[in-house]
Amino acid sequence: MDVIISIFVHLPPGLRQLVPRRCVQGLRDKGMILLEAYTPLQLDYKTGGPPAAEMMMYMQSLSSEFNGLKFLHLQECVRKIHEGEFHNGTGAVVQVLAIKNRK
Repeated sequence: MDVIISIFVHLPPGLRQLVPRRCVQGLRDKGMILLEAYTPLQLDYKTGGPPAAEMMMYMQSLSSEFNGLKFLHLQECVRKIHEGEFHNGTGAVVQVLAIKNRK
């Protein structure tokens, strides 16, 4: 694949360990991943996202889960979310833009 986009895709812990590894394997050289997801801090805002911290993502864990990628952008931040009726207001997110380097 040339690009994988994951916007607010929150998986249970078992899949969270499998899916990132498979994404990296499936990317072509110079393929990119664009991701935005809620961090556990989102539970304080109650403006959307899963109800359990174990389904949310941390910047530190993503850097190891997407092993083999070069991160062009990797940050946690608090921003305004306007994604429809159930995802509206202040949100705590992690953002990723990463590229697969040639081996």
